Amino acid sequence: MPKGLKYEKFKEKWKELYESGMSFRQIGQLENVDAKTVNRTLQGLVEIRPKSPWDKYVDEWYELYKNGYSKSDISKKHKCDITIVTRVLEKRGVKRKTGGQKRLYEHLASDFAEMYNAGCSLAEIGKKHNIDKQTVRYYLNYQGVKTRELSEAIRKHELNEHYFDAIDSEEKAYHLGLLFATGSALEQHNGYVVQVTMHQKKKHIIQPLIDVLRGEDVGGYTSKKGIMSYRFNSRHLYETVKKYGMNAKSKMTFPHLEEKWNQAFLAGYMVDKSFMIKTRNHLYITGTKAFLESIKEVLSPHVDASKIHLYEVSENEHRFVVFDGDTIDGIYDWIDIL
Repeated sequence: MPKGLKYEKFKEKWKELYESGMSFRQIGQLENVDAKTVNRTLQGLVEIRPKSPWDKYVDEWYELYKNGYSKSDISKKHKCDITIVTRVLEKRGVKRKTGGQKRLYEHLASDFAEMYNAGCSLAEIGKKHNIDKQTVRYYLNYQGVKTRELSEAIRKHELNEHYFDAIDSEEKAYHLGLLFATGSALEQHNGYVVQVTMHQKKKHIIQPLIDVLRGEDVGGYTSKKGIMSYRFNSRHLYETVKKYGMNAKSKMTFPHLEEKWNQAFLAGYMVDKSFMIKTRNHLYITGTKAFLESIKEVLSPHVDASKIHLYEVSENEHRFVVFDGDTIDGIYDWIDIL
């Protein structure tokens, strides 16, 4: 019998089993054939699923695990079985542990709680007692100690998370505008992050934010395409900027500040979100539709708003274009960024 026809009679059965949720390996075990044979036989008959829908979380779960989250904690966050977490973490070299070991440190539980409440991290406590962070977390939970959220737990650098608590100066308003232009506020499985991105060739634009929020240029990541990212892990900072209207890029709204700070805010925003085509003498400002409409309202007492035209670039991005030279000069004069 030709090789390709050997398993022809199994196609419909295997197709039904695969579409019911069984894997190639499970079907192979059932029929006493290799998983590759099942895969090859079903080519073109079924839409091949990823090997596991959970494998995409391997980096995220490993980061959580490194920062003291137990496999049980991770499984609860993602609403999956703990065995799935165990299998995925094994891909990053996390070995399965035998049970019963955590009770060995019960006599240190109160010390763990005292150190943690004094500000020590899980890693610092574990290092002092020569045990892993997951064991420390286990005993903190046992003691009823509320552990810090991921956004605080994974913070590797100092952060001035209260900088934007009150917008009470032109400098802060300018920096807030710069943050709205280059950043986004993200909630990721109870981790609260404010992220700033910029091409490395224009790093000077975000440098003021790095300086005021972190105090030193650390913690940045540059992709292969030259895009720099700085992540500020803080629920407090996240909630503060969300209060002003910051969100994911497509959901930004203009902040309700004291009127006297609008000029500085817009000056900061336009550093990255505006550009001139000098040969045509056209000014463009980019943002969401709602955000730009608010800018137009803010500008209207100071320039001829009828000269500001809104058009759609994509579903989530719009632009203002200003053709009139006097109106362009009026905008620049008002925000005073030239």
